[in-house]
Amino acid sequence: MKKSLSMLLVMVLIVSSLGVVAYGVDLSSITVYVTISQHGGIVNDKNNLPVAVVPVTLFGQESYTLDDLFIQAHDLYYEGGSDRGYLSYEGTWGPAIETIWGITTGYVGYQI
Repeated sequence: MKKSLSMLLVMVLIVSSLGVVAYGVDLSSITVYVTISQHGGIVNDKNNLPVAVVPVTLFGQESYTLDDLFIQAHDLYYEGGSDRGYLSYEGTWGPAIETIWGITTGYVGYQI
């Protein structure tokens, strides 16, 4: 009995370690749920609704960056879109954010 159980567990481990291929699934899009807060409170969107766990769908590319996410979130929820509310640039140590949700600041934090 112990030997059979051990063999079963080994088989489960082997099968669970195999990769799974998803055929017919569009892997070029992803939906991320975003919350934006400022000065300790959740901001409101262009419709005066809280930007708390709101969906942002990115599509059309094989991979995405946080910059892509922030641009799309502003385009969806910020009055005037990313053109008015978001600005990033390539800094000395890599990508940097200059303006987010319409506020220009050097202090931006984010959590994944």
